[in-house]
Amino acid sequence: VKPWLDARIGVSPPAPDLAQDGFALIGGRVEVISGRPVPALVYRHREHLITLVAEPQQGGKATQPDDLSSGGFSMVHWSDGAFSYWAISDMERP
Repeated sequence: VKPWLDARIGVSPPAPDLAQDGFALIGGRVEVISGRPVPALVYRHREHLITLVAEPQQGGKATQPDDLSSGGFSMVHWSDGAFSYWAISDMERP
């Protein structure tokens, strides 16, 4: 997934292996946020899909996860300083 994203938009986020926790990485895609392409990783947990959008940051700061929900979807937003992450799914956060 990382080489595929890097070839298309020149950036790819870390892609942690979460299989031991029941989250299988099944692919990646390019999303568009504010007119800019950003990488997204797609994980599966049982019958649920989790999209992890990772918007690159320059000079960003790390933040703690913030839980949100809208229209039947759960979202978690955080930053590690290099990327601003959004995890979006129809499953509740464990």
